[in-house]
Amino acid sequence: MPEPDVFGPIVTAPMLERAVEATIRMWGDTYLWKMARVEGLKPLPSIRSYRAADTMEERFPEQQIPAVQIMLTSENKVVTGGETAHMVFGGTVDALVQSSEPEPARRLAAIYSYGLGLLLQQQGLEPDPISGTQIKVEGFGWASAGVPALGKPVNRWLALGSVDVAYAVEHVFNPLAGPTEPVDEPPNWPVAETARLVLEEEP
Repeated sequence: MPEPDVFGPIVTAPMLERAVEATIRMWGDTYLWKMARVEGLKPLPSIRSYRAADTMEERFPEQQIPAVQIMLTSENKVVTGGETAHMVFGGTVDALVQSSEPEPARRLAAIYSYGLGLLLQQQGLEPDPISGTQIKVEGFGWASAGVPALGKPVNRWLALGSVDVAYAVEHVFNPLAGPTEPVDEPPNWPVAETARLVLEEEP
């Protein structure tokens, strides 16, 4: 029976996204404090939610802003050689902010996105909190920063600040690894069990 490690190392885009989120959670307030000092502003609100979003007005309720979305699945390039493969994960890290007026919203989006880009440029990655994997980054690129979206879907102005980034990651898989025969069930892996719970009123 093959063991799980016969597949070799595995690093996926969601693992990287979770590691980026963990890093921002750890360092976000520090960099927002610095950005506020640089801009001569009062302390900036902490990031309240981390999620993917398709549209600003539908996926981010008011109480969850400022929000960050991390999308590193848009363009992933693979280079294989010998017993290892490297991958470049490209995408965006965005900050959604709000204000009662359009220009302050635009400025806030620019400040938050710049702070995120600087944070990711200067700090290494925390481990993926689910798998515990410490992702080996051999290169990081912060390509651009901007405010691609500004709108007023309801009674407030929302602005999206975005940074384009790319992570070059070592050892995402081993091209020469893998099991030698297929299996019908995962070997020696925990199996979820179900139980029925019946509640009765006391006499």
